[in-house]
Amino acid sequence: MRNIGLGGAYDMRFEAAPVTDDDETRALLAEPFQINLVRSGMRYLSPGQKARSYFTNVSEDYRRKLNCAFKVTARYHNDKGRQFEDEYCIDFSELIGLRRVGEPPLHKMAKSLESLQDDVHVLATGQRGRRTVSRS
Repeated sequence: MRNIGLGGAYDMRFEAAPVTDDDETRALLAEPFQINLVRSGMRYLSPGQKARSYFTNVSEDYRRKLNCAFKVTARYHNDKGRQFEDEYCIDFSELIGLRRVGEPPLHKMAKSLESLQDDVHVLATGQRGRRTVSRS
């Protein structure tokens, strides 16, 4: 979530309700409410401030999750007490058939670390080329 407004958002509260009303969606909805920020809300979010959290991995048990849809309602007020309510629909079926373009960030990081390791090896030993690491 991100406060894109010009003023603070106070006493943020969240609710979630299934759109696809089945056991899989209800089980998935239980996951975000294990996060205290979602379960208890947030007292204040300043202008431009972001709060992020991760609640599920769609690649795990994807057959079950890709058929789930739910709506999230966020309620909060400004410094003058004016109430706001925003509703968002999260429909995982939109991800069916989606493919990543480019290299995944973790793979890119691993390659960079390997390259850095090789550079440090050259600096430390003066020897170029791959070194093998023995595991004891």
